[in-house]
Amino acid sequence: MELARLCDERSRSAERQYQGPGRARRAYYLPWLLSQLKQHEQTTGQRLIDVFSVHLYGPAGSDTSIATQLLRNRSTRSLWDKNYVDEGWINQAVQMIPRLKAWVASCYPGLQTAITEYNWAPRIISTAHRAG
Repeated sequence: MELARLCDERSRSAERQYQGPGRARRAYYLPWLLSQLKQHEQTTGQRLIDVFSVHLYGPAGSDTSIATQLLRNRSTRSLWDKNYVDEGWINQAVQMIPRLKAWVASCYPGLQTAITEYNWAPRIISTAHRAG
């Protein structure tokens, strides 16, 4: 199938570009999954999902220093900013929201996208404290 082949090629290309320590291939399972879901719909006429939802976490750890809080605040730019280079192990621009939308447009057009679980700080830091 042409659509599945294109998604697979894009996924392999992305894997070569965005490999990180111990995480190569894990993130690029998603375009493959989308192409499989699309293929299922085309074969059976049954749509299995309406929203493509992922979970996302910012810089981990329990460090509550001002420097780490500022890093966490800056790192939210990885959701959308093409000029922001991730300051952690990824060390590249992520653009998670545009990336998710591009995967859907390429592999399963018509789905909505969502980030339905996320966390950018230890539970002991309130949002107001981080912002100030």
